[in-house]
Amino acid sequence: MLEVGNGGMKNEEYITHYSIWAISKAPLLIGCDVRNATKETMDIIGNKEVIAVNQDPVGVQAKKVRMEGDLEVWSGPLSNYRTVVLLVNWSPSSIKSIPIAGKDVTLFIQQLLRKRGEHVPPEDSFEVARKVKEMYCYTCLDIVKEFNNHDREPSKYIKQWTGIKPKTGAPYSCDIGYERFLGPEVL
Repeated sequence: MLEVGNGGMKNEEYITHYSIWAISKAPLLIGCDVRNATKETMDIIGNKEVIAVNQDPVGVQAKKVRMEGDLEVWSGPLSNYRTVVLLVNWSPSSIKSIPIAGKDVTLFIQQLLRKRGEHVPPEDSFEVARKVKEMYCYTCLDIVKEFNNHDREPSKYIKQWTGIKPKTGAPYSCDIGYERFLGPEVL
């Protein structure tokens, strides 16, 4: 049962607790008396984006994919070829960034392409993901708005990658979509 609003934690700790609970696809059972809940508590338990992640039809739990000291990165699949990423800082200090190397972003893009079923030869997939990161990725101010832009006008945003299979010399191609802005979001 969720502890949000029961006292004993800071607001940031409640947000972290609720976020991990949500990406773990655990039932969001409210453990506080909502009749007496503060506005901050209601904002946390009523966050529609977090609830949508929890209720996503794929229903697969996110996993901790990286841990470095007090810092954690969690990631899991969502519907429509999307991925949820949660960055957690367990340290009492306010670290402004979690050190993620360029290789981590490349591996994340490689994973997105695989999950979407793009037909990139396995022996070429890391190099393709690296080139996609370097040639097509960008940062955005509003990730929700960016998803909506891609969904509304895919032809404007989706790019095409073409390559030659190393073993056979046959040409192949794949679409480059959400990973264009999701890759840099890992940073």
